Amino acid sequence: MKKRILLWIMMFAVLFACLPVNNVSAKSINDSDVFLKQQTNYTCTLASAAMMLRRRAILDNGNWAAITENSLRTVAWSESAGLYFNFTYNGMKVGHGYFSNIKQQLISMLNQHPEGIVIYNTSQPHAVLVTDYDSSSDTFYCGDPMKTPGRIKLSASILSGSGQSGKLSGCSAYWYITNRSGGGANNPTAAFDSCTGGIGSINVSGWAFDKDNTGQALSVHVYIGGEAGTSGAEGHVIIADQSRPDVNKAYGCGDNHGFSSTIQTKKTGTQVVSVYAINIGSGSNTLIGKKTVNIENPSPVGAFDKCSANPGTVTVRGWAYDPNDKSAQIDVHVYVGGPAGSAGAEAVAIKANTLRTDVNAAHGVGDYHGYEETIAVSKTGSQPVYIYGINVGNGDNALIGSKTVNIPQDTEPPQLTNPQIVNLNSGGYTIKCTVKDNAKVDKVLVPSWTPKDGQDDIIWHKATISGNEATCRINISEHNNENEIYYSDVYVYDKAGNETSYKNFGAIAIPKPPFTVTETDSTFEVHNATSDTQSATIVIADYSDGALNNITTETQTFAPNETKTYSHGANAKVFVWDSLTGMKPLSEAE
Repeated sequence: MKKRILLWIMMFAVLFACLPVNNVSAKSINDSDVFLKQQTNYTCTLASAAMMLRRRAILDNGNWAAITENSLRTVAWSESAGLYFNFTYNGMKVGHGYFSNIKQQLISMLNQHPEGIVIYNTSQPHAVLVTDYDSSSDTFYCGDPMKTPGRIKLSASILSGSGQSGKLSGCSAYWYITNRSGGGANNPTAAFDSCTGGIGSINVSGWAFDKDNTGQALSVHVYIGGEAGTSGAEGHVIIADQSRPDVNKAYGCGDNHGFSSTIQTKKTGTQVVSVYAINIGSGSNTLIGKKTVNIENPSPVGAFDKCSANPGTVTVRGWAYDPNDKSAQIDVHVYVGGPAGSAGAEAVAIKANTLRTDVNAAHGVGDYHGYEETIAVSKTGSQPVYIYGINVGNGDNALIGSKTVNIPQDTEPPQLTNPQIVNLNSGGYTIKCTVKDNAKVDKVLVPSWTPKDGQDDIIWHKATISGNEATCRINISEHNNENEIYYSDVYVYDKAGNETSYKNFGAIAIPKPPFTVTETDSTFEVHNATSDTQSATIVIADYSDGALNNITTETQTFAPNETKTYSHGANAKVFVWDSLTGMKPLSEAE
């Protein structure tokens, strides 16, 4: 009998020796011996983090009793800076964050982190481990490393502040376990509510958050044209940070986890839109969902209805509008001789603004989106003609159409009629004439010169063309101020190089100026050289280093052939300002 009793004692001894010793005294994560008292006055964060890890180890059936301040110190503590923001201990990763709405964030985080959240009052400073929340009594519980180890009400902790709300309000930072939550990894929780196609755009809406850190707004990746990795799929990034109180009500994750964004895209037509919530902490990115939409082309649309040609001209007809602004009358670019960018192609810009009620009836864009224009060209023979609609807003310029046209050779010269000399005065004269062409007058040139010094002053002036009238002012100031005899011819050209000229003006005598100035050592004599009474403003100034100083002016009336004398200094200029020539220097004394 004694031998049997001894045998049973030995068997029980072996059995107890094989039992795990680490969980012997811990029945739950809230047992008092799971909690710790900080070893020094400044290691509250270290002790609180150790308690959080001990509770997690119990949930994971790990060796919780081995986790102490000392064991954690080597991987998580700096003697100068305190607890690291991020560290790993026995496979448990700890991260750091800041509260924006501490109460709601704590409630949401505790639902996902039964091991608790370390909260820290940086100004006190002091940290505690918040263990759980009782919604029926609106009470947070904690382990305070400065008090007797155990679970107590947060309001009983030594955190500064009055009552639970006062103590919470002083805490701004937290630590939490990022890779272990409720015993497994946390993928983002999310929904893809809607997707609509627009003009060169889509609008997506939904919500997303990650239980590993509900205080952080997630990135959301949107792929247009397939799933992530699909060849040609167009990727975009948005942020789920918009107000969605309905999501918070359902999940206790905070209000700002919604997304609703309009995304510009190059894709058009029927497209698959795939939306992903991007994971933080443990877990993986999540495909929230896929939807199919139709995306309207945002670039101009239209038609190239007709193209015809005559010598030196091409006529185009059609219509165009931009879906981004259907009321806008857009520019249309016409290229003759090749597409845009081709060497030698001739380009003309016209406007799609003529009446086309048929276009409005078909597209509902308004009546005035037609174009019909005859444009002058120098090309001949068989030529391609390209029409482009010029984009407004999102999108690109668009080729509306192309046609080939045969342009006859233009051999007909321009017409030049009614050549005149007008506004002849001492300052010059104006050439005026009427010009026409079967296509379009390209330019009018007026060579002008004086016979003095072998025509060294000849200039080919370019006339201004307004409608069928060409005018060109010839100023003697451009011809060495020579004021005797001038000659001018007129040459008219079209784009094909055909020319018509007029060379019968003969000698053009420039009238003498109404005033002359004669200079002596100390005076200027201003003489009215006409037989009429003249009015002029006399301006006298000292001249030095290119600048006029000591300027004097006076307006005088001169009788026919009258001379008036004005005194001047050693360095002076005199100007006579009359109604015919404007202000001009008639004498210089230096």
